[in-house]
Amino acid sequence: MATALQSLPPLKRPREKILSGTHAVALEDIVSALIGSGCATRSLSTVVAEVVELLLHCEVGTIPQLTAVKGVGQASAARIVAALVLQDTLRAAQQTAPLHNPQLLFEACQSICFAKQEHVLVLYLNTHLSTISREVVTVGTVSASLIHPREVFRPAISCNASAIALAHNHPSGVASPSNADREVTKRLAKAGNHIGIQLVDHLICAGTTYTSLKMEAPELFC
Repeated sequence: MATALQSLPPLKRPREKILSGTHAVALEDIVSALIGSGCATRSLSTVVAEVVELLLHCEVGTIPQLTAVKGVGQASAARIVAALVLQDTLRAAQQTAPLHNPQLLFEACQSICFAKQEHVLVLYLNTHLSTISREVVTVGTVSASLIHPREVFRPAISCNASAIALAHNHPSGVASPSNADREVTKRLAKAGNHIGIQLVDHLICAGTTYTSLKMEAPELFC
């Protein structure tokens, strides 16, 4: 299997992609880098696919769950669990970190960046722009009809939020905002201004890249 990986162009290999920092890194690449190899009777891609399925759809966090996948040994399982623990630790820290800029907001939205469907995540913020709570308000195609101000701002009022930040992912891997993204942003910003809860940004996430609509189209927030 090492031979199969080595046959790929250097910047197509999972570890090299991560080290370069210039290419979008998929969840499959991350898992492949953590595992490192398959087994004699199964390809690495097959093993990675099964582990990714566990990570996306199951409560994974124990060594036995991972080592039940043929081709994942104790060492690989330990690396994956360590990565999950680190992710949870960072997420907890981000809950209290003020989201003063798009990069910090992007780091707080990692849970949706590699999703296979579009997820709309709303972060409810206090006066210091620290996260009070977070909620996925819809899964599917982003449009004004699916993201209604009522559904977005009702939790904000309930938790006494002073501001909100919106983020959604593009499974295509392209972080360019669509016309629908712009329309949703304009509509939510206008509703927020009316009720005194500011929309601080709308982030389009795609793997390891993102676009801040507040930076690209600030007129939508007026």
